[in-house]
Amino acid sequence: MGDKVKKEAVLYAFNPETQYTCGQCFNRKPKTSVCSLFGPNDPISPKSGSCGFYVHEDGEKSGIFAPIVGVIGKLQSGYAENENGFSCKRCEYFLVGENDCMKVDKDSPGLTPGEIHPNACCNNWEADSKRAKMSTPALLELLSKAKGSEEKSLGYTRPKSEKPAYPSSGKDLY
Repeated sequence: MGDKVKKEAVLYAFNPETQYTCGQCFNRKPKTSVCSLFGPNDPISPKSGSCGFYVHEDGEKSGIFAPIVGVIGKLQSGYAENENGFSCKRCEYFLVGENDCMKVDKDSPGLTPGEIHPNACCNNWEADSKRAKMSTPALLELLSKAKGSEEKSLGYTRPKSEKPAYPSSGKDLY
């Protein structure tokens, strides 16, 4: 492992159907630009924003979302915006063609054992100067050319029989 950190230390998440943006987060009040953590006076970008408190849950679809408490600010949360969203494939630390990361130990316990999946994300994310700005189709083409065996892992679709990590009840939790 060397100097790499464990997946759990950076809150490594694998929700391949998302771009890890505020619009797909439990903390966003549906159909608004309001984050429950920041409060109504500090708007977020549902399409391009994200932070270290991202929790996968699309409240517009499930009806599940956090109450507005306004307890922290964007600076504390690590809030950032990226027009194309967030994921390992857009991170400067992701080792293209190797399904590995310069900072996170792929063999540590957690989701996607033995790899850092291109469609995963963590709190160690930093924008890659080129890949973060690329359209998703162009980026997927680049990654598939980098290593042929990686191509199959990029188009991951969760089987209908596989339940999400946190099943939705369709109701507000509070």
